[in-house]
Amino acid sequence: MCVLFVLIAPDLPVVPMLAVALIVRALTDSLAESASRSSGSLNLSALIAVVLILVAVGMLLRYRKGTLVVAAVTTWVGIWTILTIHTTGFSILAVREGVRELSILAVGVIAFNAPRQLSFSTAVRIVQLAGIGGAIVAIFQLLTHSGTDVGGHMRSTGLFAHPNDAAVYFAIAATASLWQAVISKGKRLDVYLTLLFCLATLTTFSLTGFLTLLVMVATYAIFQFHSARLKYGALSFILGLSVLFIVTPVGSERISSEASAELGAGQVRGSTSGNSLSWRLHKWDSLIEEWKHEPIFGQGLGTTIIGASSPTTSTESNLPHSEYFRYLVESGVAGVALLLTGLWALFRALKRRRSRLQPSAVLATSILAGLLVNALTANTLLYTPAAYSAALLIGAALADRLPSKTSWQPSFSH
Repeated sequence: MCVLFVLIAPDLPVVPMLAVALIVRALTDSLAESASRSSGSLNLSALIAVVLILVAVGMLLRYRKGTLVVAAVTTWVGIWTILTIHTTGFSILAVREGVRELSILAVGVIAFNAPRQLSFSTAVRIVQLAGIGGAIVAIFQLLTHSGTDVGGHMRSTGLFAHPNDAAVYFAIAATASLWQAVISKGKRLDVYLTLLFCLATLTTFSLTGFLTLLVMVATYAIFQFHSARLKYGALSFILGLSVLFIVTPVGSERISSEASAELGAGQVRGSTSGNSLSWRLHKWDSLIEEWKHEPIFGQGLGTTIIGASSPTTSTESNLPHSEYFRYLVESGVAGVALLLTGLWALFRALKRRRSRLQPSAVLATSILAGLLVNALTANTLLYTPAAYSAALLIGAALADRLPSKTSWQPSFSH
């Protein structure tokens, strides 16, 4: 059955398939069990992941675009998944994270191999469509105080599993909508969607998510706008968002709480007491201790998520809340070095496209920059709907053709 599906995958309508996968994944994110990341059970999200991987394999066999890069990334995931099996023993739980990360790669592969069916603007529309419902629900939750209580603060989640998860998706959708608004020369729909997703990001009261939005918009303005007037306009927009966040009761209280963070010896590792920065610092301290057990190759992909660490210092209590620490523990210095090499190559590829006045590369660069900042203090790649949307846009940008001489071309600053 799987072989047959792979063979017919290239003939499937790519746009509806990707749209349905991302919309369903975004709409059902909050329905997953709270412990699903450390559960070996099969569910809807796992089914979507497997389908995406099978479709991507079929696309690669047919079009063979980016085969070497995909083979390299798949080999990386495979090696460190095997290491997880060595550490924890074979189970669905042991390969779960590897499959999930391959499904993120699969979304990018599908977008990259289907430029004739999937234009970059269509990819943006898919991201917008998948996020509209969650954004409206997030604003409704703010107005009715019906969000999720996180550390004593009522925060919106929309239809996502956690406010931080929602914030990253909304930040990506907001930046993509801003790009579409600029490309369409101020089309009202995209202006309204930009404001909708910005407001939805604010309702989550996620400091990392809000900072991610600011970084994405600032990066976009730097590379997109040539005139000082437009850059000052973008700066004013960023300042306006910041003021709006600060003047809200929850926003100001969160900033004040994080500013008072300290690494007190009395807190228990993994405790959720105190402010989020304090327990993050404790969590990272425990992760460093975990890394020391296997510093070169790590303990395997996903081991920090399922708590499969040494018996003396289990990391099961909380997720890492830093992708850099997570991959250091899971893949060691060797794995992180390969990851950084891959990121450098991706930035170089996007830079080449920006130098050729390719507007989609500017948005892809902005999203990637924001996610790298978010990854400092968040579980960025574990936010699967947001990761899918980023992979979709980056893959489509890498496959995007240069604009014609008669089409609108933005001004760039290098």
